[in-house]
Amino acid sequence: MNAIRNLIGKYSHYVSHNPYLMLILVVLLTLIAFGGLTQVSTKYMETRDMLPEVEVVQSYTLLENSFGTDTTLMIALEVNPAVAGSNEVRDIREVSAIRYMDTLGKMCELYPQVSSANSAASVLRQLNGGVLPKSEREIIEQTYENPLFEPYISQDYTMSIIRLTLTDIENSEDEEEIVLEIMQTVGEVPKPAGLDANVAGEIAVGPSVMALIEPDMAKTTQASFLGIIIISFLLFRSIRYGSAPLLVIGIGIVWAMGLMGLLGIDLSSETSGVISMIMGIGIDFGIQITSRYREELKNLNPNEAMEITLNNVFVPMGTTTLAALIGFRAMALGQITIFAEFAQIMSIGIATCFVVAITLVPVILVAGEGVWQKIKNRISGKIKSHKNFFK
Repeated sequence: MNAIRNLIGKYSHYVSHNPYLMLILVVLLTLIAFGGLTQVSTKYMETRDMLPEVEVVQSYTLLENSFGTDTTLMIALEVNPAVAGSNEVRDIREVSAIRYMDTLGKMCELYPQVSSANSAASVLRQLNGGVLPKSEREIIEQTYENPLFEPYISQDYTMSIIRLTLTDIENSEDEEEIVLEIMQTVGEVPKPAGLDANVAGEIAVGPSVMALIEPDMAKTTQASFLGIIIISFLLFRSIRYGSAPLLVIGIGIVWAMGLMGLLGIDLSSETSGVISMIMGIGIDFGIQITSRYREELKNLNPNEAMEITLNNVFVPMGTTTLAALIGFRAMALGQITIFAEFAQIMSIGIATCFVVAITLVPVILVAGEGVWQKIKNRISGKIKSHKNFFK
């Protein structure tokens, strides 16, 4: 324990008396972190990405790798007339709706990733020698209580689906690409009045979820940071001292994201909220050092005050960090993948905030004290010169 105390004492003395060298080190590390930060992206995590490596999942993965897999995407058609008494579609079995369904399915089959498009229209073609019935009466007769149409038409005849079977889909980027292409096709093919068409299915949810998550994540982070700014300034009642803890979470998150980028770790739709959580935990490190430093500064010069501060807060902060790391790493012991990813990102964020707190905050406080004293002396000197001028 004495060896650890001696090591902490040497570190505290060096940081407190060499603030500008430490500042250069922090700047260099931040520049490196910015390089990794550009490599971090937000991915959509599918259900199978969260599954543990149990026997049934391993077997499923083996089958995928050996024989390939089919992924299903759906286009949902819904009757939605806007004007009462108009000639808009009111029954999904109307000729215009079936023809639209057939056209849309054929357009989708032009994509190499779509192996087949199955719908009520394709079933009708099979029953009629490859052609569609010409009248609504024929369609109603063939679909009435016919089990072949149950997978495609709702019981109240207001909805229908087109099932697209996809192949050669190897990753989430391929899924997103084909989903966007199908969405574009749905938007381009003219549809009958009173009929809505939307792309559905698990892989179609990904781009939509990500489109919602990214702005929401930005809003959450901004709201969290704003709340922390208010609390920090109210606590210290000083812009100078209130800004120091904010640097911990600001630079700490940059370092965390940069390290994640260098390690190849991406955020997912499920872990995107960790930034706000890291901010909430990391701000405590900056507050502890700043508060203790202000107390010691009442009786000591800036360098000595910071040395005493680090000597006294290093062990409690280090213990808190270690306990948090153990707690989050324990989450990774489970078999659910999402918990392990969450724990990994939180561990990186807390560790970087701690390192920033014991390196950058002492530098800012000690160097800032010297700059502040120079400013005060310059202002007081000008005031005295003005007083002497008017005597």
